[in-house]
Amino acid sequence: MAGDEIGLEQVLQVYRGESRRKGLTTLEPDFWERVQAYVAGLEADLAQETARDPNSAKAALLRDELKKVLKRREQIWQYRGRKMALMAWSAAAGATTDTGVLTPLEAESFEELMVVLDASRRRVFGKGEVGPAKAPPQPAKAKADNPAPKQAPTHPAKDQVLLRILEDVPPFVGLDVTYRLRKQDVVSLPPDLAQVLTEKGTAEEIHPKI
Repeated sequence: MAGDEIGLEQVLQVYRGESRRKGLTTLEPDFWERVQAYVAGLEADLAQETARDPNSAKAALLRDELKKVLKRREQIWQYRGRKMALMAWSAAAGATTDTGVLTPLEAESFEELMVVLDASRRRVFGKGEVGPAKAPPQPAKAKADNPAPKQAPTHPAKDQVLLRILEDVPPFVGLDVTYRLRKQDVVSLPPDLAQVLTEKGTAEEIHPKI
């Protein structure tokens, strides 16, 4: 039940379900948060016991339990991550997908993945090429401990749209560059990619004064 304390047996049960099923299993909405709380509790107990006696039987048991849960947590994410990627690929191709089996945290990741796939599909279908938004070089006299701030182009290049990034965007690959867009970045992007970001609410268009 959501909100209950989770333990190793529950984590192992989820792992077995994900490893045996082709599709995603249904998790409690706060599953990942509860696992994180469980891990944090184990780490705190282990630190306390290790400070008392690092060679005690209790410390050994805590270390073993922590090792097991960390391993299974990673494996659960790998299984679910692969399934989510296939779902997103199908959805980008127009298929109907059931995202109700995703936890809220996973749903956020799924939406971010869809942004990347949608932008890639637009490029492949010839609706614009994504080129790097280049900033002018920093002055040579700028010190390493106090670098000059990066500047984005004041006016977008032809057929480009000037955007302000409203929240961090997961890295995605263009034709010849990997984009790493962060909150408050000002970048010049092709219309197709700009449309994807603005529709998702992760960016807003800037209209520079001439």
